[in-house]
Order: sequence, then C-alpha cells, then structure tokens
Amino acid sequence: MRIFPLLSMMLFTTAALIGPVRAQSTEQPVNPSLTPTVTRGEAGAASAYAWAGLWFSNHYVGGYIGAIKALNEADDLWSDGWVLRFDASGGSYSYNSIGYNDLRVGTLGSDVMLGYRQNIDKGHFAAYIGPSYAFHQNPDPAADIRGTEFGVKIMADYSAPLDDDFRGNLQGSYTTTFSTYAFAGRLVYRISDMVSVGPQATVFGNNAPYQESTFGPYMGINLGFGELGISGGYRHVYTSGNSDGYFASIYFGLPIE
Repeated sequence: MRIFPLLSMMLFTTAALIGPVRAQSTEQPVNPSLTPTVTRGEAGAASAYAWAGLWFSNHYVGGYIGAIKALNEADDLWSDGWVLRFDASGGSYSYNSIGYNDLRVGTLGSDVMLGYRQNIDKGHFAAYIGPSYAFHQNPDPAADIRGTEFGVKIMADYSAPLDDDFRGNLQGSYTTTFSTYAFAGRLVYRISDMVSVGPQATVFGNNAPYQESTFGPYMGINLGFGELGISGGYRHVYTSGNSDGYFASIYFGLPIE
C-alpha cells in the first residue's frame, strides 16, 4: 500500500507548479476522469477491484483512490449482484477574487455507495447510491463553494463491446454536495492484448456555478496483474472569466481475488 504516501507526496510537490486562473473559480476532479470500468475479459477473476490515480490541469492538481467489492454469494465481481463502492479524492485548485490573489484552495471528497451490478455478455451496467462528503478550505466568505457539506450521491456506469476490437464506456454521477455532477465517455480500440487507445471526453459542473469539459486521447495498458490508464488533452471552461488549458491523468487499477 505504498502508493498512498507516494500519491500524497506527488500531490503537494506538484501543487506549487500549477498557475492560477484570472477569475473566481471552483473545481475538483471529474470523478475522476472516468475511473476504471474493467470487465471480466480485462481483469480475470476478482472479488474486488481497487484503483489509485492522479489528475492535473492548469487549474487543479490532486489524487484519488477507490474500490469496488462484490457482495454476492459467489464473491465474484463479474457475477450479477450487489456491490459496495468507495471513492475518495483530495487536491487543490487556484482561486482569485477581491482580496484573495493566487490562492490555493484545498479540497476533499468521498463517498460510500451500495450498488447493483448486472453483467451483459462481456460488458456490464451498474448503479449506485450512498452518502457523500465534500470540503473546500476557502477562507473567502463570499465564495459560493466553501466549507463542508454532506449529501447523497448517485452514480451509474456502462461498458460494452461494440465489436471484437472496440469498446464503449460511459459514466455519470450527481451528488447533492454543492450540486456537483460529472459525465464521462470513452471509445477504446484494442490494438493488441496489451494496449488499447481511443478518445475520451468529460463534463463537470457544480453550483458555483462552474462548468468545464475535457477532451483528449486515452491509452490503456494491460499489465497482466493490473491496468494502467493514461489520458490528457484540452480543457475548456464554459464559466465566463476563466481560462481554458490542459489536463492530464494517470491511474493504476488492480483486481483482487
């Protein structure tokens, strides 16, 4: 489990390198740029699946962890039945307003959800619901997003092969904490048993109001014992007064028997 101290060290080291935007803004990672939606053919037999990753942009830097555990009688994540899901993220984003220039705002988020997973051929559909938590350490009393909120989160993801070499992944979530929503999609082409590539797009927003989208290439690498996912590209902000920029993300997923 050495990945978690390493993740924290990378988060705080990189935070100093990210430049500010020119207007008041609030953000946290896009939950988190499509977490793994692996299926039986990619991960093999497993009773659980865990992941950890990093997300960077010209506005935000942070890390995330998560896991899904089968609750069915077979203790098999790829069999139909109930599952338990956990997500947590932390990082910092740039913030500017009157009296607060080049401020780095720390943020934390987490959820624990009960879900049901329905396997469909080599794909699956899953839906989840559970309590969520969000925290933004912003000292500006005029900020729309600040302090702590507890709420409820709902989430769904779908993954299915389109033919022998193409696979589509979709994921969406909404939480009542700061009315935060995220949607993501990915179309993946299998070059070989080890490497898959394709485009990825995300949309994120909250009640600041703040909204952004990202688009760029994705590469998945099957390591045999786990999965490495790498993506990056263009980040467009719809909220006026904010700057467009870049994003980059990397995660590692590990099936657990």
